[in-house]
Order: sequence, then C-alpha cells, then structure tokens
Amino acid sequence: MPQIDAIKFSNYTALYLFIYSLFLATYLVSNLLSILFFQYTLEDYKLLGETVLTGLLIFGAISLLKIGVRWIHRVMKVDQLERWRNEILIGLVGVATCGIVPRVAVHFVEIRAWTVYYSLIVFTSSAILFAIKFLYNTDSECQFTYSLHDKTSWTLILIHTVILAATVYLGIHLSPDWQTSTVIALSHVSFSAMCAVSTVEIGMILRGAFRLRLDEKVVVHKSETVPQMVAPKITMFNYSI
Repeated sequence: MPQIDAIKFSNYTALYLFIYSLFLATYLVSNLLSILFFQYTLEDYKLLGETVLTGLLIFGAISLLKIGVRWIHRVMKVDQLERWRNEILIGLVGVATCGIVPRVAVHFVEIRAWTVYYSLIVFTSSAILFAIKFLYNTDSECQFTYSLHDKTSWTLILIHTVILAATVYLGIHLSPDWQTSTVIALSHVSFSAMCAVSTVEIGMILRGAFRLRLDEKVVVHKSETVPQMVAPKITMFNYSI
C-alpha cells in the first residue's frame, strides 16, 4: 500500500500525463517542422490557428472554473479540508472527462486526417491544465493513501479493460474502411488509461483516502479527529542501601 505524504497530485495520474505530454510535444514539434520546412496548404495553417485558439479558450475556461470554485467555497464558508478535497475531485473528474469525450465523439464526427491530431491537442492539453490548476496546487499538508490491491480498484480497472476491448472490436468491425477503424482504435487506446486511472482515484477519494496531516493530530474526512497515541513516560529509580 503506497503512502504519499505532501502530495502534489497522485503518482499514477502524474506519470500518465507526463508520458502523454512527451508524446504530444514530440507530435507537435514534428508537425511544426513540417509546416516550416515543407509545403503545406492554407487548410493546414487554418487548422494550426484553430488549434492555438482552442487551446487559449480551454485555458481561460479552466482558469475561470478554478476562480469560480474558490469563490463558491469562500461564500459558503467551506472548511479547508473540504476545499482541498473538492478541488482534487474536480481535477480528477476533469481528467476523466477529457479521456471519455474523445472516445465517444470519434463515433459521431466525420473522420478526417486531422481527427487524431486535434483530439490529442485539445483533450490532452485540457487534462494537463486540470491537473495543474486543481491537483498540483494542493497544499503540502495533504495525505493521499490508497491501495491498488483494493477490490474496488481492480474492479474498476477490469471494467475499463472490458470496455476498451469491446469498443475497439466494434470500431474495427463496424467501420466502413480501414482508415476510420484505425482512427477509432487509436482514440480508444490513447485515452483509455486516462479514464481508468482517474476513475480509480476518484473512487479512492470518495471512500476516504484523502486526509489532512498535522503534527499534533490527524484530521480525516468527515471531521473525524484521531489523536496520536503518546507513549507512557517511564522513570527509572536507582536505590542504594
């Protein structure tokens, strides 16, 4: 059972987003070099401009959401532990949503050459922004304790695996051509880990894995205060006769 003190955001979500952002950066750099050194059409430049504009809009929307959440907490006078817990949950729900939406949308939008590219840019950037705005800013006194050996965690992972296998199978066999089936399969495989990891952590937090650690006492969720046990002090006397 891993225990993470002074957590910024969970190890599994952080690792996944870091690796995914490296792939995204590599993909972006390669496309930028192609635009600079090879002959691209006007449509390609329009797509690049739309991608940049979409990224700016996403950044503004998530920033406004963070400001709105903090304002609501301030107006409702929510205690600090509940504020941190709510922000962690909103961040994880945002990451999970960024992993679910492209997997659903790919079945209803027109498949084009830039479909995977646009999905990678929009939803990966959104997930990383949710992590930075809502997960990374958690106070250093937070503790997040959970176990991947937990039955519920493995049940959620198994459900996600079955859904992934079923959607990839249906996407390949029901698509009219191999280009469409390839895009559908790539979309499901690319975003499946993002969905699985974040939903597992949401389940752990809802079951009380998030708590606040102080020096003199441990305050857990639902305002339960568990005092630390103090060892009895033993004094030794030496008698001489």
